[in-house]
Amino acid sequence: MNRGVLVAVVVVVVVVAAVAGWLAYYRASAGQRLVVVTYNDIKPVIQLAAEEFEASHPGVKVVVVSFPWELLHQ
Repeated sequence: MNRGVLVAVVVVVVVVAAVAGWLAYYRASAGQRLVVVTYNDIKPVIQLAAEEFEASHPGVKVVVVSFPWELLHQ
C-alpha cells in the first residue's frame, strides 16, 4: 500500500471515529450500551477511546468488537 492510500485510510478512520463519538455523546444515556465494530489492527486505539468515553459518561458501557474484515477479501 502506498503512502497516499495509507494517509487516506487514517483520515477516514479518524473522521468516522469522531462522528461516531459525537453521535454517541448525544445519544448515550445512563445504562446504555454502545457497540463499536472495528478492524483488528486499530482495536487497541478504539479501546482507549472507549475507556475515555466511559469515564466521562457514568453509566454508559462501550463494547469494542473486532471483526476479521480481511476474511471478506479472500
